[in-house]
Amino acid sequence: MLVYKRAFAAAVKIKKLSDTWPKHELYNGLANQLQRASQSICANIAEGMAKHGPLEQRRFLNISLGSAEEVIVWLEFAEAFGYLSEDDNLELEKEYNEIGKILFKLMQLREKKKV
Repeated sequence: MLVYKRAFAAAVKIKKLSDTWPKHELYNGLANQLQRASQSICANIAEGMAKHGPLEQRRFLNISLGSAEEVIVWLEFAEAFGYLSEDDNLELEKEYNEIGKILFKLMQLREKKKV
């Protein structure tokens, strides 16, 4: 799925960027939260698509959508703390907004199939 590939690529970028942050942010701090949220999008897309039935698939897509929104919040914190440039933040936020739109459209398609 295209949305999985985009979310995976964005999560890899976040991992590489955030691994350069101060040590105190890496394990239980902001970097860890951001990495976990970005990676959970991919994991929930994969798990959801393996489920039988559109309602279960939609539930996991909804979880992924929530994680995409969570990533945007953590990105804003990262910029506010000076760990992320404004340009990197804007680029990543744009990508996660697009990922969210795709997830929402997929959820709508699953909703129509629930009959």
